[in-house]
Amino acid sequence: MANFLEIISHGLHQIQRTFFPDLEHEAGPIPESLIRLAYLLETVHSQKIPLPEQCWIGRPPKSRRGIFNAFIAKAYLKMPTTLHLIERLQSDHHLRLICGFETRVNVPSESVFSRVFAEFAKTKLPEHVHEALIKNSCAGKISGHVSRDSTAIEAREKPERKEQPIKASIKKRKGRPRKGEPLKIKEVSRVQKQMHMTLEEMLKDLPIACNRGSKKNSQGFVETWIGYKLHIDTADDGIPVSAILTSASLHDSQAAIPLATITSTRLQNFYDCMDAAYDQPEIADYSRQLNHVPLIDVNPRRNAELKSGRKSEGKARTVLNWKPAEATRYNARSGSERTNARLKDEFGGRTVQVKGPSKVYCHLMFGVLVLTVDQLMRLIV
Repeated sequence: MANFLEIISHGLHQIQRTFFPDLEHEAGPIPESLIRLAYLLETVHSQKIPLPEQCWIGRPPKSRRGIFNAFIAKAYLKMPTTLHLIERLQSDHHLRLICGFETRVNVPSESVFSRVFAEFAKTKLPEHVHEALIKNSCAGKISGHVSRDSTAIEAREKPERKEQPIKASIKKRKGRPRKGEPLKIKEVSRVQKQMHMTLEEMLKDLPIACNRGSKKNSQGFVETWIGYKLHIDTADDGIPVSAILTSASLHDSQAAIPLATITSTRLQNFYDCMDAAYDQPEIADYSRQLNHVPLIDVNPRRNAELKSGRKSEGKARTVLNWKPAEATRYNARSGSERTNARLKDEFGGRTVQVKGPSKVYCHLMFGVLVLTVDQLMRLIV
């Protein structure tokens, strides 16, 4: 981590010493927001991830590096659409030069931006850059806690139609089966299957189509939306370590094990903090298999006795003014709420204009990438 921050600090010092004076000489004083954008782009390109350049016969293609920079600027400067981005590039000389377009003629059209974005989505470029950034910045570092949570992503597309189950013509008799009848075998849940699956199999098994989702908010009211869910693991410093996009109807617990598997390849941590939606024995066991301590809020479900006991225990702790160590450590889970809020309020989580899970995921990962670099820059400063 220290070496990574030194490399980034050196790169930021170089552009401050050479790039900014030239830019001010050509275009005048630089706004503070664009100075931070230049720092952000320097940090992203320090990962040296090759961009998908194409060499066609005939007219040369537009610069993929410049378009990649423009999409990062779009997420960082809170531009809702690509059309707003193009208009800003046409009118803002500073932004145009920072992204790598010398003149207005060099700024691509909206159709070119759309085609290149589809390339980025197909190759999962923002995800690969984010993965390299996390591995380089967290190399040799141990995080105390990783907070796991999901956030609703609203999309501008029609939900997938749910197939209606075919009703059996013959009603089954209730009670235990008669002599000679086969016993009813209980189906294995997705979480139980994931205990014996590889990461690729787990990700392939998760539904990613757009559909309807619902959940209770902090006031206890049920909210519904059409779109997706983004599941994020957040480290202690507010750095999003990994993210998975699924259908909105998927229960949070079914994405916990694949998300924990991805995070374990990028970061070492001691505690896994999760809310009551993840209260399943398989998730806790898998966390222990990774040599982590699971801190999962208890879900009493329909157990009235357990619910009453927890309420009494909470009152007793308040009277004694005492909290166990696990409860104090569990407070670190609020980092995931801040990550979700910043992604949606500051980096494009609420302005999803594209359709299809791959493009929606690409759009969100640009926001996650910008959020990650922003948090790392705060550590440098």
